[in-house]
Amino acid sequence: MAIKDILFLLDPEADSQPAAPFATAFADRLDAHLTAAGVVYEMLVPSGFTGDYPADIMAALSEQSRQRNASAYANLCKAGPASLRTELVEIDAI
Repeated sequence: MAIKDILFLLDPEADSQPAAPFATAFADRLDAHLTAAGVVYEMLVPSGFTGDYPADIMAALSEQSRQRNASAYANLCKAGPASLRTELVEIDAI
């Protein structure tokens, strides 16, 4: 059975993705699809909370997390050949 999809976990907090060149070259060599997974952190209001809740700040933090994933994904794509098939999948972590 041939490998058809490779999962790569993005680390948007790191300055670089040292495994990115290997992952892109490996996927390209096997003619496999490379899926980059990024975690999006979201905070929910506790059910018993009765005070003021900074919803706008929490939404901004979530959006910042998404932007970091997008940036890390763009860097991953730059590390590989243009013919490489990739996609970004975001996992919501509450």
